[in-house]
Amino acid sequence: MKSCKVGITACSDARPFSEEQGTERVLEVLREAGLDPVRSDCIFSGEAPFGISPRRRGEALNRFYEDHSIRAIFDLSGGNLSNEILGELDYEVIASNPKPFWGYSDLTALMNAVYARTGGRSFLYNVRNLTGADGDRQTAAFKAAVSGADRRLFQVEWEAIQGHEMEGILIGGNLRCFLKLAGTPYFPSFRDKILFLETLGGSAAAVVSMVNQLRQMGAFEEISGLLLGTFTEAEAALGVTALRELIRKAVGSSSLPMAKTQMVGHGEDSRCLVIGERYGCQF
Repeated sequence: MKSCKVGITACSDARPFSEEQGTERVLEVLREAGLDPVRSDCIFSGEAPFGISPRRRGEALNRFYEDHSIRAIFDLSGGNLSNEILGELDYEVIASNPKPFWGYSDLTALMNAVYARTGGRSFLYNVRNLTGADGDRQTAAFKAAVSGADRRLFQVEWEAIQGHEMEGILIGGNLRCFLKLAGTPYFPSFRDKILFLETLGGSAAAVVSMVNQLRQMGAFEEISGLLLGTFTEAEAALGVTALRELIRKAVGSSSLPMAKTQMVGHGEDSRCLVIGERYGCQF
């Protein structure tokens, strides 16, 4: 059976050449899943995280969307710089050639911008997890998702904080990176959305500060529900329950449905959520 071609790129920080060997291991897992990885020339740089201009990175992504032989796109990057390329993207081309885009962390800015401008879906998932500490289970779940055998990669258990159900199109991702879009033409509407938030770094105070920014923007008056993933450093310092309560208070609404999971975030065992997909959650 002919392999399915997929694009491989880095829209955020350029990766150091020291990561080439690890990247090849990821690509080998993709090949084992029946995919044919096609690399862009915008992944590695001797000047990482810089060294590849926003225009080059944006053009590389545009080409993958234009190329009808490319069935999906996997981003291997993260860091800080994905919002540099938002003005370099051809959103008409992206809208006319919808295809799955896989990325996580800093790619939150790009994925939500693509949803806001085109309605396109993106998969919030770190493909490097396929060769991480939980690699065997991640690889099995990923291969099952690609083949259509089952959807365990997308199955997430939610614990209620308040309310019992919510429905809407999912937006969000990494809290810090999502807020990079505030005040720009790339920020998605909150109306009737489910907002998902997680983060790797930042103290509890930093998390609460950013949640307060969302409240001041009117987010919690418009969304239909709030889902919380892991807040790695803040939860390690304060505890999951204590941080959850601080977030609930910062949201400032007793009527907004809220739920929490430890199954999605920056952990190497993270499941996948789909930005731009309609979710109905009961808990």
